[in-house]
Amino acid sequence: MKLSTAPKFGLAADSEEKQCWIIACATTSWLKQILKLIVLVACMTAVVFQLSECILKLHYPPVSTRTELKINTTVNYPALTICRNPAYKDAVLRKYNLGPSIRLTSEWAKFPYDKISLSEFWKEATYTMVEGINQYGMAGSINHTNLEETMNFLSGRCFTIKPEIATRQIGSDAGYSVLLRHTRPTSPAWNLYVHQVTDDMIENTMQSSAVQELIILPVGEMAHVKMTVHQLERVNHPKSPCNPDRKYSSANCEERCRWREIEAKSACSVPWMPGSDLPECNNYTSLLPVIVEYLKFNTSNECSAQCPKPCHITQFNTFIVNRARDATLPSGHSQIYLFHTSKMFTWVREHWDYDLSRFVADAGGSLGFLLGVSVLSLLSMLGKALQIFTCCARTKGADAASNNTSRSSSINSFPNVIKKEKF
Repeated sequence: MKLSTAPKFGLAADSEEKQCWIIACATTSWLKQILKLIVLVACMTAVVFQLSECILKLHYPPVSTRTELKINTTVNYPALTICRNPAYKDAVLRKYNLGPSIRLTSEWAKFPYDKISLSEFWKEATYTMVEGINQYGMAGSINHTNLEETMNFLSGRCFTIKPEIATRQIGSDAGYSVLLRHTRPTSPAWNLYVHQVTDDMIENTMQSSAVQELIILPVGEMAHVKMTVHQLERVNHPKSPCNPDRKYSSANCEERCRWREIEAKSACSVPWMPGSDLPECNNYTSLLPVIVEYLKFNTSNECSAQCPKPCHITQFNTFIVNRARDATLPSGHSQIYLFHTSKMFTWVREHWDYDLSRFVADAGGSLGFLLGVSVLSLLSMLGKALQIFTCCARTKGADAASNNTSRSSSINSFPNVIKKEKF
């Protein structure tokens, strides 16, 4: 009797098909695990990158600017520096063999250094306050101001008017009023510099362009000039530091830096170099490098990196309301009114644009979106970690106890073994 072998072939085919399905399922499962691992690594990399960016922003936060319009109950006035133009007396320059422009170094080769010192020459060749300023005051009184005198190389002798009070009124009657007198017959004018009270008038054009404004007032004219105020409060950022002292002046700091650089390259001082311990220049050879270095610094800005900017900056912008020749003024005179027309000012304030709360929000968003981590899952993970730590501690304690028990039992059985051996 013959048995049919067809079912055997069917069973073999089914077993091969099952093996193929098993291999395919295993391969698919392996590929899924690899794909999950790749996605997990990519998400972890993205999370680490984003968290590092957030930590860096928390350490060096970005800065945003906020602009507001505010109204003060009182108004503050800037300092007003008055310089004569031309600054030197022609007769005195000719008397000492100098030309009309003292910035030409070749002119100083003819100067009689043995007859007069540079300090005496500067006092004789420049104009005093009585020779230039007839009247000045603020809010109708000279007692509301303070007058200071400075000596300069190109501008000669200048006078700075600083306010002593803050006024509650606005208008020309509450501001500066200055009556000036000029005696030069050709091209006479006045250079008026408006700057912060903490700053001095700076001849260096690179420094003065950002801290002071220039008004040129010809002789015979009357000018009404109004001002607007812009205040800036900066943050002391590690990448862009500033000085928080309200009495600090970066312009004065840069000016002192200029003089230190010039002193390091010269062996004498000049009348417009304040506070120098060097002896005064008394010949052309020693004076020449001082003038050359001064004019060189006047077209550079090397000291700005050594002096940080102030955190509190007040900028006064001037606008000429009316300017015309006035027949009522005495011959050779000029007059200027400098005042506020509003108590409103622009306040620009910098503030940190990233803090701890934003860091927590960004970190939580990255962890939740890329890894699906939440507060509840973190608590669950901490609970499991605590359980594992507790179990490990218990296991170590049980192992230590069992080791101690085995050691004590072996020690207790050791005398019995000895006794048996002796027996």
